[in-house]
Amino acid sequence: MNDYPRGDIQINGIASSNGGNFHHVTIDGMGTIHSDLTCMEFSCNGTCKVEGSLRSDRASINGIAKIQGAAHADQLRIDGKVTIQGKLTGEDIQVNGHLKIHGNCEAERFESNGIFVLQGMLNADIIEITAHGGCSAQEIVGEQITIRHGSSQFMTKLLGAFMNTHVTATTIEGDYISLEHTTASVVRGDRVQIGPECIIDRVEYKGELHIHPSAKVKYHSQI
Repeated sequence: MNDYPRGDIQINGIASSNGGNFHHVTIDGMGTIHSDLTCMEFSCNGTCKVEGSLRSDRASINGIAKIQGAAHADQLRIDGKVTIQGKLTGEDIQVNGHLKIHGNCEAERFESNGIFVLQGMLNADIIEITAHGGCSAQEIVGEQITIRHGSSQFMTKLLGAFMNTHVTATTIEGDYISLEHTTASVVRGDRVQIGPECIIDRVEYKGELHIHPSAKVKYHSQI
């Protein structure tokens, strides 16, 4: 993406605009884009809705956003709550808050500090998750996967009475895997560390396996 018209979109307050190709798109307030949008830089501070797909070199969402198609950003930072009806792709994705994707998520680096719900697969070279609530994906696949429990002991007891605080996936597969507070049917990797409060049906590993005393692993085998 390197050929952009010179035009920008600037929304202050409550307004809407047609989509298209632009340099900079800035929404401060409540904005609606009525079709697909391609831009060099996308910034939302407030509430926005894209009635189509979003494609941007750099995107920053601080607030609430809904994208009715797919989304791609080389660099994406989310501070708030974002819902994407299609798939999400990018190079560097940072999530601070709540992300819901109805498709797959593919990136070189995926970092989440909050909550995410993926109805498809999470696939990235480097995956770093600090979960502050229930997170889920059908599959989590990467070279290096680290899942940490972000809540304090007090918050764990408090939230545990009302909601799931685990990261849940059917399959987790990577080279280096380190998990905490994770529920999975199958974990498969080279060097695998199953940390506190994990519930795993089956672990398959090539090199090393470490299991925390509080973790529950039904079966493990070296392959």
